[in-house]
Amino acid sequence: LISRTYDITYDANGGTNAPAVQKKYWKENTTLSTKIPTKNSYLFNGWNTEEDGSGDDYFPGDTYSENEALYLYAQWTPIKYTVAYNGNGSTSGSMLAQTFTYGKSYNLAANGFVKSNYHFAGWNTKADGSGTSYADKQSVKNLASTHGAKITLYAQWVKSTYTICFHANGGIGSMAD
Repeated sequence: LISRTYDITYDANGGTNAPAVQKKYWKENTTLSTKIPTKNSYLFNGWNTEEDGSGDDYFPGDTYSENEALYLYAQWTPIKYTVAYNGNGSTSGSMLAQTFTYGKSYNLAANGFVKSNYHFAGWNTKADGSGTSYADKQSVKNLASTHGAKITLYAQWVKSTYTICFHANGGIGSMAD
């Protein structure tokens, strides 16, 4: 008696740790591997018979009953993360958070905060300004690599200073002191 077998091959499609090749025996059902591959900054979204996802979908643990070889490509979805804005001592104003997708560039929102007697000097990942700095409306990309991460940017403020000049308007004397 000759046993017919078919290979079920998993391709991580740019990721790593794809399951090993499985054997499917003729006229027997096979449970697809439940091992999940990984790809930095992407979520695994199942398997597909085409690299670009245009074929048939399969998922870990599905039953495969066809009597033919199967080649599966991992499908990936870029992670999403949130950028929130903190007024960091502002006296008025507010800003909505933005949702960004890994791999794409976005402009930070324009500052909507005000702090009396201060002027806005940009954003920083630390309230005290010791982290990474960003300009207002700066284009940014990949601020986080974990799905659902929340990045908080803190407004940075510089005390407003004023120079007052006096003109004697024909008078004499000095206002140096």
